[in-house]
Order: sequence, then C-alpha cells, then structure tokens
Amino acid sequence: MNLRPKPLHLSDTVYEKLGRDDPALEDRFNELLSIVDAICVAGGSIDDAIQAFDGYCVSHYHCGALVLNFGPNEALGHIKPERAALNNLERLLPMDKSEIGRLFANLADSSSRAAYEEAKLWFETEIVGGVFASPATISGDPTWLFRLSDTLAEITDDAECLPWRLGLPWTTSAVPCVAYMVSASSLIACRHPTALDAKYQYIEQVWAPGGRTMLKADSPTECGGHGGFEEVVAQPVRFADIRLPISRFNARTVV
Repeated sequence: MNLRPKPLHLSDTVYEKLGRDDPALEDRFNELLSIVDAICVAGGSIDDAIQAFDGYCVSHYHCGALVLNFGPNEALGHIKPERAALNNLERLLPMDKSEIGRLFANLADSSSRAAYEEAKLWFETEIVGGVFASPATISGDPTWLFRLSDTLAEITDDAECLPWRLGLPWTTSAVPCVAYMVSASSLIACRHPTALDAKYQYIEQVWAPGGRTMLKADSPTECGGHGGFEEVVAQPVRFADIRLPISRFNARTVV
C-alpha cells in the first residue's frame, strides 16, 4: 500500500498496521493521514491528533468487504464483561438492580426450568418487547463478533479461554463474562473489520490486520495452544436476535 509519510504524532505501530490493512482503503487511509498530519504541522498535541483520528474512524465504520459465506444456520459469538452487560440492562430498565442480576443469571441456568422460564419471559417482555426509543442492543456501533466452529464447542467446552483467545483488553484472571450467540442471518452490514472500525487505542494495543483475533500476551498457558478466531463487525445487534440461553463463565485464571 502506498501511504503518505507518517505524521509526527502517529505511533509507528498504528502506521505499520494501516499499511498492512485492506489495500482497497488506501485512499481513505491517506485522507486520514493528511488530516492528522495537518494537526501536527499546526502544532496540535498528541491528544488532538488522536481525537481527529478517531473522529474520522467513526465517520467511516463498516468500510470492509462484506462477509458473504455464512452457513445456513451459522451463529456468531460476542463476549463482554458481565458487569458491562448488566450496566447496559440497568440503563434500559426501571427495575431493582439485584432483580435484573437475578433474572439475567437465570437466562444462563436451565437447571431450574421454572427459574429459566421466568427469566425468558422477562427477557422477551421487558427487553425484546420493551418500549424504548430504539431497539435495545447488546453493544455499540460497530458490534464486534467472532465466528464459531460448527460444533460451538468454544462456547460450551472451552469458554474460560475465550476472552484470552480473543485478545480482549479487559480480560483478567477469573473476570466474570457473558457470551451471546447471534444468528448470522440477523446481522446487518456484516463486514470484515478494518482499522477504521477499531480506532486508535484499539489498533495500537490489540487489533491486527488479517481478520483473526490474537491471543492476549499475558494469557494462561492452558489457552496458548489454541488459534484465534475470524472476526467480523456489524451494525448494533438487537437483543431480539440473540439465541437463548446465554452463557456465563469466569475467564481462566493465570497461575
């Protein structure tokens, strides 16, 4: 890719990753570099340059190639800290926080059929069918997802290693996590991710070109023998489009 010279305040890591991203985005990347360079030449700070970089990214999400090879019943995964998932629901619902936590936990536990059915009814009535200004979504824009194997064993058998294998920056030993499974057929504008979907800090610290996740550097040794996952981005995923039950687990502990 023929990129213009690196602006003063752009890190070598970010510049190098732009150069290895989708060649079809060369013109967009050069436009971005020109904007950042103008700020640097005018005496702007590093923070000014990063703010401009991220502002350009936000205006150019979903520029990657469309993902067209989904299987007929394929599901994709999305993981977040359980606390973040609960915070999202607590913002949406005028309910006691402890009650939200109880019902949410029961969405992942089918050992008590009555408790699970109560939670499922709550989910379908209050979240999927709730009266919100816009449909309730599991994440912001873009939503990052990873492709699962046909057996879905990553969710059911090896969940503890998932956050580490995905390279998620918030992953620490035993952090409580929640995993959603989403039908591929429900996704809107599902594309291969580019640097423009990631923004500056995520590009510098986590994301890499090539379309696959990378193992977090401080991962437990038990998780190191697994490969990464193909990752995709889509417009915000509605709660209505996730498959129940959800999965709750703690990330594997680093010994």
